[in-house]
Amino acid sequence: MAFEPVSFLAGSVIGYAVRGDGKVQAITKNGALQELMSKKPVVYEILPLDASVAREKREYQIAADYIRIKDYHASVPFYIRLNEPDFAPLDLATLRGVRGLIHRFFITNMAGSGNVVLEICRGIEIEEADPVSLAELAARLGSIVTYDRRGEVVWLDDFEDNINKWNSSFGAAGGSLALSTDESRSGSNSAKLICPTGGYAIMNRTLPYTPSPKLGFEAHECFPTAGNITRVLDLGVLTTTKQFEFEIRYDWTDAVTGTWKIYTYPTTWVTLSGIPSIEAIAGLFHAIKVVVDLENGKYVRLLVDGIAYDISQYTPNWGVNTNPPRITPTIYHAARAGQQDTIYVDDVIITRNEP
Repeated sequence: MAFEPVSFLAGSVIGYAVRGDGKVQAITKNGALQELMSKKPVVYEILPLDASVAREKREYQIAADYIRIKDYHASVPFYIRLNEPDFAPLDLATLRGVRGLIHRFFITNMAGSGNVVLEICRGIEIEEADPVSLAELAARLGSIVTYDRRGEVVWLDDFEDNINKWNSSFGAAGGSLALSTDESRSGSNSAKLICPTGGYAIMNRTLPYTPSPKLGFEAHECFPTAGNITRVLDLGVLTTTKQFEFEIRYDWTDAVTGTWKIYTYPTTWVTLSGIPSIEAIAGLFHAIKVVVDLENGKYVRLLVDGIAYDISQYTPNWGVNTNPPRITPTIYHAARAGQQDTIYVDDVIITRNEP
C-alpha cells in the first residue's frame, strides 16, 4: 500500500472500491476506462408513454439526472413522482423537465388518447431552443403571430398582398370586400368589409382539413361604429365523419356595451357572462381567438384582448358529415337598421395542435 499514493499521482490508481467479498480493491484509470468501454453506459434514452394505457403509480426503474418532457400530446393529465410512490405528484403538462438525483420514478394517468415522450438524461442535460424565445425573435422580426403564440400555424393572412384568397357574400346590394389603407393592425392594409344598409356581409376562406386534436382561429377586428350583430369568429370544420359549427358572436347594444354569445348544440345561442364589452372606435383592433377541441367535440377557450376565458363546458352544434373534409373560417357582420356599417379585419391566423 506504500506505493499506491505515488501511483495515484502518476495517474494509475484513481480510487478504491469494496468488492462483494468485503475486500478493498484499487481502481486504476485503465481499469475504469475498460469497464466503461465494455458496459457502454447509456447517457440518453427516449421513453414513450402511450396515453391509451392507464397507469397508477407505475414504477420505472430508470436512473436519471434530468428528465425532459420532449412531447406532450395527450388528452389526459400525466403525473410523475420521483424516487418514492408517496412523494408529491408533478403535472408533466406544466413542466419542461425535472432534475435531481433520480433512481426511479412513478407515472400516473387515466386512459385517454395521444402520447407523452420523455427524454432520460444521465450526466448530460439536453435542451432544445426555448420556443418562447424563438417566438419572441420572430415577433421582433415582424411576424404577425404575436398575440397568442401557442399552436402551430397552418395558415395566415396579413392582407398585404390581395383579397383574392377570400370569398364574400352580402344580404343586399351595396356591400363590398376590398383591401384598404384606412385602418390596419400591422403593415399597411386590412380587409374592409362593408355591409349593405340594414343588411349583412360575410367573408370566408376554405382550407384543407388538418387533422389535429385542437384548432385555433384568431382575427383582429376594428369597428369604427357599433353594428347590430357580429359573428366575430365563425369556424366551420368538416372532419371525415362530423360537421362542427364553432361560432362566437357579439350583439351590439351601443358603441361601448354589448353581449357575448356562443353557438351550442342543438342550434342554440347561449350568453357568455363575465367577458367585458368591446368598444366601437376607429383605429382600435380587438384581438379575438377561439380554440376548439375536435377530438371531444368541445369549445376550449376564448381570448379577447389578451385575456383567456374557459368555455370548455360548451358543445358546438354538430352533425354527421358526408362531404369532403375542410375548414372554413368566417367573419359575419350585420349592420344596424338604416345604416351601412363597416368593419376592418387584419391578421387572421389558423393554428393546429393547440394545448
